[in-house]
Amino acid sequence: MAMRQPIEDVERPLALFIMAVFLGMVVFFGIRYFSKVREAAKREEVYQSTLRSYRQIVKPGMKRRDVEEYLRSKNIEFFRLPDDDLTKIGEDDSLSLFCGRPDVFLQFQFTASPQQGHQIDGDDKVTLNKIEIIRKGSGCI
Repeated sequence: MAMRQPIEDVERPLALFIMAVFLGMVVFFGIRYFSKVREAAKREEVYQSTLRSYRQIVKPGMKRRDVEEYLRSKNIEFFRLPDDDLTKIGEDDSLSLFCGRPDVFLQFQFTASPQQGHQIDGDDKVTLNKIEIIRKGSGCI
């Protein structure tokens, strides 16, 4: 009569193998997560540095015309909207599997005098209110 192997002898190596695979996955995804966090922090520091450098030159109260002339003189592309100008400074990692990488912009917000309203021709009454970093997603399904 053949001796049967006790069940514990078979289950223990299988359980140890499953635990090792699980721990390996936790370590792998943990390292990957912290790597992405570190990369995001580095990108954010670059964005903040860019913002600081613009704020040293382009000051609140400047006329829109002067801000746009400065951007053009430095060959900086920008999008002109009724209330603000946007210039792209980077891309972030996507937070979704179905969306593209969010674009990162500097937003130059302008304020018009109450009598004039916003005029697209860069009227002298339209002045810079503030500059800030914004993110806009693109390519979402």
